[in-house]
Amino acid sequence: SVATAATGIVTAVHVKVGQQVKRGQPLFDLDNQAKQAEINRQRAAIQSARLKLNKSTQGTRPEEITSQQAQVAQAQVSLDEALKQLALRESISDPRAVSRDEILQQQASVKLKQEQLRYASNQLQLLKAGTWQPDIEIAKAEIDSAELQLRQLEVDLAKLTVRAPLDGEILQVNIHPGEMANSNSNTALILMGETKSLHVRCEVDENDAWRIQPGARATAYPRGRRDASIPLQFVRIEPYVGAKRNLSGDSTERVDTRVLPVLYQFSNPSIRLYIGQQLDVFIEANPLPDPAAPTTKDPKQS
Repeated sequence: SVATAATGIVTAVHVKVGQQVKRGQPLFDLDNQAKQAEINRQRAAIQSARLKLNKSTQGTRPEEITSQQAQVAQAQVSLDEALKQLALRESISDPRAVSRDEILQQQASVKLKQEQLRYASNQLQLLKAGTWQPDIEIAKAEIDSAELQLRQLEVDLAKLTVRAPLDGEILQVNIHPGEMANSNSNTALILMGETKSLHVRCEVDENDAWRIQPGARATAYPRGRRDASIPLQFVRIEPYVGAKRNLSGDSTERVDTRVLPVLYQFSNPSIRLYIGQQLDVFIEANPLPDPAAPTTKDPKQS
């Protein structure tokens, strides 16, 4: 019973009933446009991070240092001009010519120009020092994290193509393009099996379970064809007695019967058989003791 790990709209079904498929062969596809877009976006992010790392490892270009030096010089000129204006206003003693507010505003302007010069100078020092090694390590870690996310997206994308879990034959196809495939569906979307070597699961009544011996020979007959016998080869006994599942519907049938599963296999039967078909199976066992036979008394007993 082939299911899907993801839920989505079926875009294509690649197999049909009766077709032989190999393990890993695609069975059907789910819509992957959204996931493919995420993968493309993640690949672009990885490329951008790699270019950023490459830029960091190559160091600062001389042109960037020259440009920053010009900004430092410009900030210095601006500060010098602000200092001159402040000194000019402070030198005027007549309060009617220069108010106290004008002087305070010019002092604030000087402080601003000083901070701008300090920032430009610090940026120049950073450019001259080159890239800091911890920054390079952080950039490498970001690339590794982005690549892991990409691999996760590729795994999710692969889940949107459901593949055959084994070599076998397609027995049922219960999904079609345009339909919703649900990961929680109780119905097999595709039913497949290995049909070259057929198996039959025998249900032995628990009252007769003690009579079954490992390796016991058995013969199967299709329902209504007692003339077509099929020799069976013993596979195993499943050592767990459970409730009977296959009910005939007979009014006299007990529904509380418990059975022991015994598996046999066969190949190349003389008659065409189908998966799920019921067979009558006769398993060889030692005869039951005759309850009417006299019992032997112990000579020591009187």
